[in-house]
Amino acid sequence: MGRLSDRWRERTGGEAGALYRSGLGLLSDRRDTEAEPLLREAVRLTVERDGPTAHTTFVCRLDLGSALSKLGRHEEAEALIRESLAYAQAAQPSGDEEMRARAYLVHALVVAGRPKVAETESRTVIGLPVGRPSPWWYVANWQLRARTLASLGRPGEALEIAERLIAYAVRRPTVRHWERGARILRAEQLGYLGRYSDAERECRAALGSLDGADERTTTRTSVEVGHVLVPVLLALGRLTEAEACARSTVDRAASHTATWRELPVAHANLAVCLDADARHDEALAQITAARAVFARTGPADRDGGTALIANAAAGVLIGLGRYADAQAESDAALSLGARELGPFHHRTLEAGTALGTALAHEPRRRAEARDRLRMAEAAWRTHFGPEHPRTAAVRRVLAELPEIPPQPDPD
Repeated sequence: MGRLSDRWRERTGGEAGALYRSGLGLLSDRRDTEAEPLLREAVRLTVERDGPTAHTTFVCRLDLGSALSKLGRHEEAEALIRESLAYAQAAQPSGDEEMRARAYLVHALVVAGRPKVAETESRTVIGLPVGRPSPWWYVANWQLRARTLASLGRPGEALEIAERLIAYAVRRPTVRHWERGARILRAEQLGYLGRYSDAERECRAALGSLDGADERTTTRTSVEVGHVLVPVLLALGRLTEAEACARSTVDRAASHTATWRELPVAHANLAVCLDADARHDEALAQITAARAVFARTGPADRDGGTALIANAAAGVLIGLGRYADAQAESDAALSLGARELGPFHHRTLEAGTALGTALAHEPRRRAEARDRLRMAEAAWRTHFGPEHPRTAAVRRVLAELPEIPPQPDPD
């Protein structure tokens, strides 16, 4: 989220500026644990030098809040960001700095698993003129609103935003990366909605826009696209291509400091591919690899990666016939998803579906399984449509579930 403003660039001399630039570089590489003490010291020095309400302090405090958010220190992060937001509102209501602070705040609330509050905060952007107060923060706030809506089970609205951002970026060839980001966002929503062929085309368009991009941009974009494209290819029944894409994404994510924190999701997607090919032991090894990376990176989670891994693990364990373990994984994914992503996020609904499927393998718990699956089917139908592939898949599981024999009356 960090971006140096022109006014900050004018004042980057001295120790505070050096610490801030170093911390921001580490944040950009997603090395949040290392960035946090540098940014904290930069805040202290700017307060001493320029005062607590100076613009330099505002900028530095925002990025410290961003680092704390990614480290899971949500209350501290929100307090810092709201303090900066109050400064920006007093200085220039609905101006560039307020929208910058709002973008940080919405992002922090999403990471903290508070999508409803994030959606409320994100509404500020709705009444703004196109491209105002600045193109950068206009796009950032709309992108965050789209992701927040998707977390609340409203991917259709998120898709509309992505399409609007693509149209906006296409008219501005000097900011091609905005179009690329909007296309990935659109592909993600199309995948959620079950429009897999359209999602694949959007992924290919995002990759096709990389001509002339530097290595860092190419790697990050390829990894982001891979996260979307792998499940899309799986849904299209192209297992060999999906596995090749997943392996390429793992390799790319591991190759650069800017993407190594994306490795858990890449490993989890590869596990899903291997599980679909009935290579359950290989898939389980990928789950282990994903969790090993999370153990090294600390408490920060991104985009519900922990829930994704638990979902993938549940599927693998069902394939191995380890139904009790699968129930534990899907139960954990359901709890994580509901808390961190929202009860109607697609990963939360996938967890509920997996839990019902695992329970169905225990004859004594088939009534519970049927209830779980019925709730999952209703949620998929309500938020993603009656003809969505996931809705249809749950209906098939329900139809195949053996009838429960009547229980004898107790003596």
